[in-house]
Amino acid sequence: MLHPDAPEGVAAKNRWLATLQQDRAVLLARQPFVAAIAMNLELVPVLDDRLQTACTDGSRIFFSVDFLQTLPDSHRLALIGHEVWHCVAGHFLRHRIQRDSEAAADLGQTGSGTEPPRPGFWSDADLWNYACDHEVNHLLLSDRFALPAGAVFYPPLAGRNAEQVYQWLKESGAPGGQLMDQHEFSQDTDNPDRSQPRQDRDFHPEPSEARRQQQHRKLINTACTIRQTQPGSLSREGRELLDRLLEQRRDWRDLLRQFIQSDSSPEKTDWQRPNRRYLAQGLFLPRRRGEKLNLLVAVDLSGSTCDLLPMFLAELVAIAESYMSFELTLLTFDTRVLSREVFTPFNLQALKARRFAPCGGTDFGPVFQQARQEQPTAMICFTDGYAAPVAQPPFPVLWLLPKGCKPPVAWGGCIEMPEQ
Repeated sequence: MLHPDAPEGVAAKNRWLATLQQDRAVLLARQPFVAAIAMNLELVPVLDDRLQTACTDGSRIFFSVDFLQTLPDSHRLALIGHEVWHCVAGHFLRHRIQRDSEAAADLGQTGSGTEPPRPGFWSDADLWNYACDHEVNHLLLSDRFALPAGAVFYPPLAGRNAEQVYQWLKESGAPGGQLMDQHEFSQDTDNPDRSQPRQDRDFHPEPSEARRQQQHRKLINTACTIRQTQPGSLSREGRELLDRLLEQRRDWRDLLRQFIQSDSSPEKTDWQRPNRRYLAQGLFLPRRRGEKLNLLVAVDLSGSTCDLLPMFLAELVAIAESYMSFELTLLTFDTRVLSREVFTPFNLQALKARRFAPCGGTDFGPVFQQARQEQPTAMICFTDGYAAPVAQPPFPVLWLLPKGCKPPVAWGGCIEMPEQ
């Protein structure tokens, strides 16, 4: 039995990491959407008795080395795809929403949060796990992945989402099929008979729901970008799931992402010039080429916008990170242009830390004159709107406003940001 700290255990983990990275490269040719999402997830082989198969926390995929040794190549590829779709679907976040809605319904109906016991031994968490595996495995089958025999899938419910399958399972009784992975994290070993259970220091799933939500939003942004730039990489079933997710969580962030992506140019795949970012990992992956995103952001430094500015900049960075190539020009202004900064993939993180002191008065004339000279693909103007109208420029403009404020003109898009 290999131990995670022993030389043989470390060597085995390294070998399997190289194998998983190669699997990811194989998927790039066969399943480019799954592979592109997997590039945003860390692959972590572990020797830990708490993990019998595989699991994900939304940022990393943990694989039991013992389990990997039992899988043929085709099932290992399917396992990567399975974890990727769990991350994109946000099943760990949707479980909390499902649980909270049921608790509220129970309180409304009975005055108590206690549900009458259900026949059998299947808990709500068990049924949710089966429902999620059905949703994911349906997507994998639509992409012609080879699933292990007996993997969870209910043909009469093909195309139903996890919430619908969960309700069906609650009414129909015990679920059928074999789960492909673990959905619950525990500090306790599943092998209580072992006197000294193995615990791998590399196995540490993210416990913070806030960080999971942030990572899920980033993955959704990436998924939408891939869907736009590589339309054929996503199956019809995958597109339908992504549409449902966007509809469920549509808010100012989604509208902002939609505006930016609608005005960006598709990228093309260039295999002749490899992507140097992944060469160190032993992966020969294509470079994305094409016109880069050229976005201009104008920020009105009046007092009513400065409180919301960190939230806006954080979301802007998250969207920009889903692009391989971009140039983001930031103009700050009041009655004149106060500053100009250009951000690219090399210095983007500095934008998150930028802080601005509020100023007084607003005039759109100087900043829109500067914007015309910049000739961006599109422009976002973050303002409270309290200034004289300005002439429409020859590129798309989105007005981003605090809640309750109105745009100064009748042209351009408009999004209201909620209060923090």
